Amino acid sequence: LRGALRAVVTESRAALGFAARSPLVSLLGAGARGGAGAHDAARDDGSVVLLPQRLLMAMGLSFWVVILLTCAVCVGALWLDAAIVETVAEASAARAQLASGATNWEAALAGAWLPWAMGLGLALEGLDAGTLALLRRILRGALVGGAVLVAAAVAWGWRLTCTSYRRHVRALRRGQALFDRSRFDVAGMGRYIGFQVVHTIIGWAILAVLAALVGVVALPLALSHPAVGVLGPALYEGAAARARALTVRLLKVAVTPLAFQFVMDRFVFLRDGWFRYRLVHSLYDYNFIYCNAVIGIFVVATRAVLVVVVTALSLPRLDVPILPPSMVPADPGHRAFIAMLLADHQYTNPTLCVFAEIMTLALGDARRRRAMVIVDRLQRLAAASRERR
Repeated sequence: LRGALRAVVTESRAALGFAARSPLVSLLGAGARGGAGAHDAARDDGSVVLLPQRLLMAMGLSFWVVILLTCAVCVGALWLDAAIVETVAEASAARAQLASGATNWEAALAGAWLPWAMGLGLALEGLDAGTLALLRRILRGALVGGAVLVAAAVAWGWRLTCTSYRRHVRALRRGQALFDRSRFDVAGMGRYIGFQVVHTIIGWAILAVLAALVGVVALPLALSHPAVGVLGPALYEGAAARARALTVRLLKVAVTPLAFQFVMDRFVFLRDGWFRYRLVHSLYDYNFIYCNAVIGIFVVATRAVLVVVVTALSLPRLDVPILPPSMVPADPGHRAFIAMLLADHQYTNPTLCVFAEIMTLALGDARRRRAMVIVDRLQRLAAASRERR
């Protein structure tokens, strides 16, 4: 036992230092995770952290669904392009038919959507061929580019999730957990895969809606730019004038006072963490109450936008709690992630795995020696019995 413990210390130093010099260390977690070939060994800064099968399965399923959704959007872009061509052709045919005095029974029996489609077709028919082709390319590029950007954002979120997992594992190996372990346990780790896949899909949908809103605002402005010329320049010029006026107002009301207060607080009134010129600072602080109340309106709007954007970006990631620190255990998705993390740490801890492996080998050696002793004794007894005969 003393020799086994001495070997545990030697092997554990190599394992905890993540320098895989031993075949035991290279196979850590094989019993609990399904074999060394089922892991992704991620190396950075000389360290090795093996990603568990649950995380890899959730990642694979999420990527599969995101790829399907991205392909669906790309196919929808091609369908929209074909629909534009068909709408323009039908509008041209309807115009010619009405001009000849014939009756269009298809238009009479069609639904309420046909007048809108015909109006759009007639409007597009009025454009020249080069402008219409440019508009179709812009629409296709916007849809396909938006789908690819949303998929890239989801992939980047998964990269951040894997980085966060490795950081948590290293902290647990050092005995410095990044969360309160007394408020979490391994129960519920089986819910992680389902929770993570659904969160990834919903997060993709939210990002797609945000990208669509940005496109609805940006696309008309791009089409009305004088360099493009698809729409009249009045829309672009009016939006540019309003943006300039809003920027000037924000600079006057919020940005300049905030910058002034930052410079005064950081470089004039503060030295080595202590305030100086306290009388002047008290007058300065008192006179900025009304100004800060006005700036507070801008700050409230900024915080509201940040909450929406950060929540939308963080929702697909179960490693990031979306609740305040005091309410983090009430987040079922984050609890599932921490449960998986704790189960991985408890059952694939390098020290535990190396100790169990060495004790198993020591137990096998002890049984082998005991069996050899028994065999040797039986052989002596058999020899003595033959001599007595």
